[in-house]
Amino acid sequence: MSARLRQLAREPLAHFVAAGAALFALDRAVHGRPVDALPAPAVCASSAAPTAPGPGVVDAGLRASVARAFEATEGRPPDARELERAVSSWVED
Repeated sequence: MSARLRQLAREPLAHFVAAGAALFALDRAVHGRPVDALPAPAVCASSAAPTAPGPGVVDAGLRASVARAFEATEGRPPDARELERAVSSWVED
């Protein structure tokens, strides 16, 4: 069996798989949560998704809702430029 392991250890595919596993383990150690535990995108019908007060109306409540959705997905509040882009993107959709 040890000859088979030595042969497998020389395979580039084995190195690639080991490096990929190490990257996923490092990401898990740094961020502390698996990828599938991330919050849902703002376009889904979740608590983070903004709701429109009416067609073409961008009020403070909508901006706050878009900011909460951004913070839920990015893990930090948006700066002014990011908030404007997120609101514009939401209005266009």
